[in-house]
This record gives sequence, C-alpha cells and structure tokens, in this order.
Amino acid sequence: MRNPVCSKCGGSAALGTVEMERDMRNPVCGKGGGPVALGEIFMEEYHLRVENARLREEINRLNFTLH
Repeated sequence: MRNPVCSKCGGSAALGTVEMERDMRNPVCGKGGGPVALGEIFMEEYHLRVENARLREEINRLNFTLH
C-alpha cells in the first residue's frame, strides 16, 4: 500500500526533474533572457545536480520514515 503523501512527493520530484532536464537543454540568462555563457551552464548544471540529490535524499528519508 502506497502512502499518498509519499506518492505526491515522488511525483513532484519527478516533475521537477523533467523540468530541470528541459531547462538544461535550453539554458537562458535569468536576468536578460539571452543565451548563457558556457561557464555559467556548467555552474547551473552543478547546482541543479546538487538540488536534485538533496531532493532524492529527502524522498528516501520520507519513504523510510513512513514505512
């Protein structure tokens, strides 16, 4: 039996990952909307990967707590 709270968190994380992947394929400057310099792409990708890992850890923690 799946916990609805846990399922909602997992669905939100999956949606966030899809959006993150889309944004990484088409990066734009947050200030001006133009193309992003190559070095900025790597830093943004790094920060997104860190955030993604943090969210996965949170989901795992919630799954463990709820089971």
